[in-house]
Formats: sequence, C-alpha cells, structure tokens
Amino acid sequence: MERQGRQPSPTGISGRITRLVSRGRTGERIAIYLNDTLAGEISAEVAAQQGLAVGQELDAASFTSLLLRDEQKQALDAALRLLAARPRSAHEIRQRLQRKGFSTEAIDQAVAKLQEWRYVDDATFANLWVQSRQQARGRRRLLQELREKGVAPELAEAVLPTADDELAAARQFVAKQAPRLTQVPKLVARRRLAGMLERRGFSWQTIRTVLREVGIAETLDDEPEA
Repeated sequence: MERQGRQPSPTGISGRITRLVSRGRTGERIAIYLNDTLAGEISAEVAAQQGLAVGQELDAASFTSLLLRDEQKQALDAALRLLAARPRSAHEIRQRLQRKGFSTEAIDQAVAKLQEWRYVDDATFANLWVQSRQQARGRRRLLQELREKGVAPELAEAVLPTADDELAAARQFVAKQAPRLTQVPKLVARRRLAGMLERRGFSWQTIRTVLREVGIAETLDDEPEA
C-alpha cells in the first residue's frame, strides 16, 4: 500500500541509533530505533544519502529533518507517478498531493524540482491539452478547461485555436453527427446540432456558420438564451 503524507512527527525525539531494520518487500523502507525504541521510518534511499549508521547520535532537529526529507521524497515519487499517466499542470500536481496528505513544504519542494527538470511546464501542458481536445471543443470550452487546470490566463490565451481552427473543428464535428440526423425533421436536427456545439464551447458565430453550410440553419438567426 502506498505511503502517503507525512508520518507523525514526534517532538523532541533524539538518541543513539541502536537498530536500522529493512522493511517492505524489497527493503525500500528503513525503521529507525533510537535507544532501542522505534522512532519512525524513512526510505532506504534517504537513509543512504544521510549516511545513517548504528551508533550514530541524532538530536531532535536532525531526526525531524530526516522525516521531512523522507516526506519530500514521497511527494516527489507520487508526483512522478501522476505524470506517468499523463501531463499535468503545476496546479493539478499540487491538488493531488494535497489530497494525499502531504505538507505544503513537501509539495512546494516536489513541484519546484519537477519544474527544474521541465517535467512540469504549464505552457507546454496547455499546448498539449489544446492539441488533444480541439477537434471536439470550441475556444470557450478549452479556455474554461485550462482555467480549471490552474493555467494562467495569458498562457491559456496563447495556445487557444484561432477562429478558423475552431470553424474547421466544428465542421468536422458536424460532418460526423449530421448523418445520424437524416431521418429527423430539419428543425429538430438543427436544434440538436446547435445544442451539441454550444455545450462543447463553440462560439455562436461558428455554430451559425457550420449549420448554414449543411443547409439546416435557415432560421438560425438568434443567439441562444443565456
């Protein structure tokens, strides 16, 4: 089971390391015993980096620092797993790590490291998001989605499709949907297509244009009610 968030941080724990015990199926965690009492556990990687050894004395500040380093590593590992599934904005990473119970300090460190490595870049993310969804989304819907992902307005605006691109996407969408409506009255077909396009965030000018092109927008003169 995945460890999430910071383990309870004992206050004032210090002492001599009397045991270091491997835990987990592959020994990825190390239990630390101070004065023969279990004080906590950290990743084997952090333990190796800090050169922990039996007989070493740890004061309270040093032990607390070990726990924080371990939490930061867990947060970074969790973020990398999220990115393995798909690209994400910095805001998305922060939200997911918060839900997993990581502290603000650990989250900030993880996001900063990912940005340093260019694994998280909101400008790149916004561009990829639009490229993957613009065939079935209008500018308004795409802008809304990017804002929900925490992308800054100026970055979102810079990658939105042009009016011509939006029109091309609407034409492609209507071309796929229109054959399914050949057996319904023209007025019904118009309303259904207009509704589908409007819900996908296409502008009303784009909707009016594409429906006129397929010959079912003769009376489509008024914008829909807000």
